[in-house]
Amino acid sequence: MWAKLFSKAAAILAVVLALGLATARPVLAQGASDDVTVTGGDYTLAAGDTIDGDLLVLGGTVVIEDGAAIAGDVVLLGGSTTISGEVGGAVSLIGGSLELTETAGVAGDVTRTGGSFERAAGAEIGGSVTDAPGLTNWLPALPGVAAEAPAAPPVPDDPSRGALGYLISLFQAGFWILGVTVLALVVTAFWPDQTARVAATIRSAPLQSFGMGLLTGVSVPILMLIFVLLALTICLIPVSLLGWFVVGVGYAMAWLFGWIALGHLVGLRLIEALGLRNVNAVVAGTAGTFLISVLGYMVGFVTCGGEFIAWFLVPAIGVGAVALTRFGTQPYVQGAPPALPPSEALEPPVV
Repeated sequence: MWAKLFSKAAAILAVVLALGLATARPVLAQGASDDVTVTGGDYTLAAGDTIDGDLLVLGGTVVIEDGAAIAGDVVLLGGSTTISGEVGGAVSLIGGSLELTETAGVAGDVTRTGGSFERAAGAEIGGSVTDAPGLTNWLPALPGVAAEAPAAPPVPDDPSRGALGYLISLFQAGFWILGVTVLALVVTAFWPDQTARVAATIRSAPLQSFGMGLLTGVSVPILMLIFVLLALTICLIPVSLLGWFVVGVGYAMAWLFGWIALGHLVGLRLIEALGLRNVNAVVAGTAGTFLISVLGYMVGFVTCGGEFIAWFLVPAIGVGAVALTRFGTQPYVQGAPPALPPSEALEPPVV
């Protein structure tokens, strides 16, 4: 029930947000610092005009003409912005598109977290240009927000740097696999019934689990984006932070629990297939989680789109089972409930 309410609330909030951005006209919010906020539509800062504070763009088409000046910073969240004038602070691009023409001048840094950035030959930037991946690399595309083209992998300057980067990647993968394996040992040891209940749901209702997992995975980034936009209003910052924490931590816990339950099921089925006996369910679940974690990294490394398959599509079945069982606290049965408790029903045979 909570998963249905969660998905419905996400859909309603997304529709309200889209309608609000689509119908909004340029709004100039001027406070003590004379900041300007553009929320859709067309906005032009003509030559000779000045903004004494910061400029915040939340969509629309913005043109800063040659001879215009902005004393503070410029923050872009969607839309299309062309700067031909002077910016006294830094420019931050979080989705959308930014163009600096040959007459543009930026005194501070230019930071791009998603979106597209073009810089003409004569454009001056006093600070550094940073290309930092962030939320917009995995959030769904929105109207007025330009999609980011996949970044080309960096080319190492020399073979030693390339080898070092490869070793660091292997170390990170090994550290993550070790961590999730230890977590699987703890979870299956202290919450055997809950883990087995989620695993039983994956086995008995795979399509329902996968569908619920996909629905949850799509709803989460939409809610995260909504909370980002809520943070732009000072009075809603506490709500935004609380929403980020609840949604982000909740999905992370569901992902990990679902992944461990999937490993638990794989381990038990593998033991059964190999004909092994006297193997504890905790050992089987831990071994299964280790195995699917290693396979996940292998799929991510060697196949095109493997990371999406290994870390979103496959875990979706576990996330959905966690949602259907309310983190394993209730069984998800389409018919009569099983006669045995989940931990006993999935226990490997002992002879």
